This record gives sequence, C-alpha cells and structure tokens, in this order.
Amino acid sequence: MPPKNAVAERIQFLQGSTFGALEPGRKFNLIISNPPYIPSAEIDTLAPEVRDYDPRPALDGGPDGLEFFRRLAREAPAFLKPAGKLMLEFGDGEAEAIREILEEQKWIVEAVTEDYTGRLRILVARRVEN
Repeated sequence: MPPKNAVAERIQFLQGSTFGALEPGRKFNLIISNPPYIPSAEIDTLAPEVRDYDPRPALDGGPDGLEFFRRLAREAPAFLKPAGKLMLEFGDGEAEAIREILEEQKWIVEAVTEDYTGRLRILVARRVEN
C-alpha cells in the first residue's frame, strides 16, 4: 500500500537527544519538541501510567520544569534556517514563563494554541530578523 501523504521523498525525520545528535551546520525549517516539562518535585505525584511508564529523563524538566526550554531558546537558532520556526509542547501554566524565556533570547512568539482538551499546550516561535 503506498503512503497516504506521499511525503517520503520530501521529508526526513531525525531522532536524538537534544542537538548533540546533529552534525554542526545542519539547518532546518522547523524544529518540533515535546521536551521534558514536569518540575522534578512533581514527578512522583503523576498518574502511575505516566510516572511508571515514561523514562524519568523524558519527564524531568528540572526544578521549575523549564530547563529544556531555556536550552532550546539558546541553542535552536544555530540549527534553524533564517525563516525557520520552533514548535514546542509545554505543561499546564507554563505558557507565559516560556514566552518570557524565548523573548529574552530574541524570539517572537507567533502563537500559543490549545490541545484537544482546551488547555494551552503548543507554542510556535521564530527568531527576530536582524
């Protein structure tokens, strides 16, 4: 059966842990990330199907849940093409803090959208043009 979306020749998916998995100089149109965003102290309070199934590094966002977002804000520009965008999933109540982190690093937040449950969950940003 042929692929439904017929993009196999035009798209390449790469998987790795942060940007260390990429060769220097590699540039992308879009970076999508579902980073760890749970504050460390809250992990043990998560539902068992999350806490006991997902690897801790996939959940643990550091003391305030925002460590990976700070890293993305600093490091992603080196891997984005000039008109490239960053799309991030985040946790409940983190939207404004992430907006501030990105804006401090010269990002423009273009959208913050809801998931299927009506919770703010996805942020789209691009770099300030120089």
